Amino acid sequence: MPQIVIKGVNKESVEKFCKEMINELKTATDTPENYFSVQLSTNTFVFNEYPIIEIYWFERPQEIKDRFAEIVYKYFSELSDTVDIIFYKLSKESYYENNVHF
Repeated sequence: MPQIVIKGVNKESVEKFCKEMINELKTATDTPENYFSVQLSTNTFVFNEYPIIEIYWFERPQEIKDRFAEIVYKYFSELSDTVDIIFYKLSKESYYENNVHF
């Protein structure tokens, strides 16, 4: 955790900066690198394609969320004038890893 789902961006663009971005995010959140996952969702936009970044994670303080969004925006704003970043809060009771909830 966190899980990052990326829409509206090609794989080659994300691969150029993904490792560097995760390094910054792990420091900002004090989270081990192996807790992160990055998924590129292949969607077909029929109008107004731009990066949409979805973050699924356990709730963190607003200042950490703001810093996380700032880092993500820094990288994706190089690709588009518009970047949406959406946070989804997961409850520990509803998240299972290896059949055990947090």
